[in-house]
Amino acid sequence: TADFVEVETETALFHAKVLVGADGSRSFVRRTLKWDDDSRVARLIEVLTPENGRTQPEFRDGVAVFDFTPMTSEGLQGYYWDFPSFVDGQPFMNRGVFDSRARPERPKADLKKTLAGSMAERERDLADYKLKGHPIRWWGSNGRFSLPRVILVGDAAGADPLFGEGISFALGYGEVAEQAINDAFARNDFSFATYRDIVRKHPLFVQLRIRTRLARFAYFLKYPRLIRLGWRVAPWVVKFTAWRDPNYIPGKTPQILLTDLVHSSS
Repeated sequence: TADFVEVETETALFHAKVLVGADGSRSFVRRTLKWDDDSRVARLIEVLTPENGRTQPEFRDGVAVFDFTPMTSEGLQGYYWDFPSFVDGQPFMNRGVFDSRARPERPKADLKKTLAGSMAERERDLADYKLKGHPIRWWGSNGRFSLPRVILVGDAAGADPLFGEGISFALGYGEVAEQAINDAFARNDFSFATYRDIVRKHPLFVQLRIRTRLARFAYFLKYPRLIRLGWRVAPWVVKFTAWRDPNYIPGKTPQILLTDLVHSSS
């Protein structure tokens, strides 16, 4: 309605001045409201494999692996990864493949085959583990991020199309959402007509625009020699960016929660 958003759950009915869709790439908010934009979707599959955290170098040295060789061997528009992680205090390796689909006109890589091959190189059999998959929605500067009384944040609005990374940018979304919601209450204008401009001007999302361009270029390369040359040049390019610092964090840890903001406005 003009005065509130009605949210119906299994247990209660809520009326809210503002609805923040922070529910991931498969956003229920986006689907329910039949969100109309031309955002793209990348593909991702992954498994968890139990590991010995004392002997596995990724755990011991605190490193993650990004392997781009499937770009040349499997036609993947992305990479294979090994991320050390802990589940209920136990060490697991998160292994998966990311396909950006930056060039949708090209044939789709067989993600399951690519993952199985990369895991076999690491003496793991994909058939032994539970496979999970989900889409990752691209961020686009011309995307639609709001409707009257509704804004999208985090992966629901869009993640990094170059690496599929979303956590640090989700932190940045919190900051711009706070600014937009404060402004809406101050002016009693909940159209959020300026929300996209606020997002686009934020320094963190300037980085997202750059990564979108880089994704289209990096995954445009078709021939193995060009791909190998590109990744040889990449470390030199990184030296001139903030990414050269291993401690660099794109997004700041939020100092305020959106729930705090709601409580202070009520």
